[in-house]
Amino acid sequence: MLPRILLAAAALGVLGTPAEPLRYKIEVKSGQQMDMTSLGQGAIDIKLTSSSWVSITTRDSAGQQLLHVVIDSTTLDAVGLPDAVDPAMMKVPNGTVLDLAIVAGKLQPLTPGAMGTSPGMGFVYAGVALLYPDKMRTGPKVGDNWTDTVTTDTTTAIGKGTSTQVRQWKAIAKEGEAMVLDNAFTGTMTIGGGMADVSGTSKGTNHITIGSKGPALKASTESTTNMTMSIPSAPAPIQMVSTNGVTVTPIK
Repeated sequence: MLPRILLAAAALGVLGTPAEPLRYKIEVKSGQQMDMTSLGQGAIDIKLTSSSWVSITTRDSAGQQLLHVVIDSTTLDAVGLPDAVDPAMMKVPNGTVLDLAIVAGKLQPLTPGAMGTSPGMGFVYAGVALLYPDKMRTGPKVGDNWTDTVTTDTTTAIGKGTSTQVRQWKAIAKEGEAMVLDNAFTGTMTIGGGMADVSGTSKGTNHITIGSKGPALKASTESTTNMTMSIPSAPAPIQMVSTNGVTVTPIK
């Protein structure tokens, strides 16, 4: 239904003229440690490294912004995957398209379940989300400090989830007309309603260089999340630690 609505809007001239594509490199380093003792197995230690080259075209539409993301190419290296998992299944095919929207300041997929196609797609989304941070303060000055809270709803392969972050911001410098911002955050997350229930706490940092309008010029984040997964067939919960680092840089 949504594609038909967009086509109709375009025919009526409702959609704005698309801006020139912006190109970025998204680099992700992700790790996950799982204690599978309760299932009669040992520890699992998975490390994923991904690089994606994307182009983002934006246009305005009825008070919101539409993002057309084309994943030009990706690389993905995986260490420690279970034998049953084929690393090739985790990659995103070249030319894959991801359509997103910024509604009331929040980034969200236009197609439900789009993030569940592969871990590689989730890596791309994580990079794009850094470029369009939610609840950004307008007109900060160097030295300003403030705190905000962001709640995000997601759909994953194991169920629907909600995460909340409390972010402590500081405006640390100017680069030309852009502002350099740091924040330290703590958060909670839950996922349920699917094959497992997951809860956890997280902490980390974000570093963003952003102008007065448009996406961030560059951004990075590092985080650690401690999680507990409950599976009906498991005699005891599974403990997990997830680490994540994402860096997004523009391609000139």
